[in-house]
Amino acid sequence: MRCPMCGLEYDLKKAEAACEAACPLWKKCDLVRCPNCFYETVLEPAWFRRLFAPPCSLADLPPGRQAQVSRIETDDRDALRKIIAMGVLPETKILLVQKFPGIVFEIGSARFSVDEELARRIHVRENP
Repeated sequence: MRCPMCGLEYDLKKAEAACEAACPLWKKCDLVRCPNCFYETVLEPAWFRRLFAPPCSLADLPPGRQAQVSRIETDDRDALRKIIAMGVLPETKILLVQKFPGIVFEIGSARFSVDEELARRIHVRENP
């Protein structure tokens, strides 16, 4: 997070620690306190952060999360053919099943396994 008052970028855990030290109600409110200047701001809901988060690659998505394909890198035609053959197209819903030893994802009832290089060409946005 970035503090709107002092501009410090900080981790949410540090903000929770600053809140815990100063307030007995720290778990019951939606405020986050900057550990530097103690400015309090409203924490955005998780669905809002996911909705407006920049796309990430399929390789960066945590296992068990569902996402929607936002774009596919098209500079390698052979890789693009493989991706399209699996049915991965923009607006397709994907569920990431596992990341090790290979990246396994589902589209509908079909499961596919790809290497990390191919997964990095598929950019997704998490579903809210």
